Amino acid sequence: MRLMLTIVLFNIGALDAEALTWRNAKCTTSQKTRQIYTDAHNNLRQRQGLPKLVYDCALENLAAAERAIPGTAKKHGYSKLEFFRESGRDHSELLRCSFQQLKGDANAFRKIMNHIATRFGCSEAVVAGVFDVICIYNKRLDL
Repeated sequence: MRLMLTIVLFNIGALDAEALTWRNAKCTTSQKTRQIYTDAHNNLRQRQGLPKLVYDCALENLAAAERAIPGTAKKHGYSKLEFFRESGRDHSELLRCSFQQLKGDANAFRKIMNHIATRFGCSEAVVAGVFDVICIYNKRLDL
């Protein structure tokens, strides 16, 4: 019994610390903000006859990890969408307008419309007056 417990503890200790950080954390964005992201994604997808995406707190935390360590999402096999906007407007309105503008960006639109994705999560930050949003999707779409 002790040998088995030691092996299990050793294997847990060998796990990637970065992965544990984003997988075990809870959502940091408010329910209202998560709903705006979900509605924006699913309204665009519904017009194309695609199934709805489900918001995932683990993917939200992976998006935050992606900001700190670029390439994290790709390393774990996920797709990333990042966009920047000037901050200063109402937060809700800024997000809604941003997703409407993304319809004109073919690359971004394809990531949102990825038919094999079922879950997503987004992280946001304001840096030097610029609103930065990273959304991660559970299925990678290579463009």
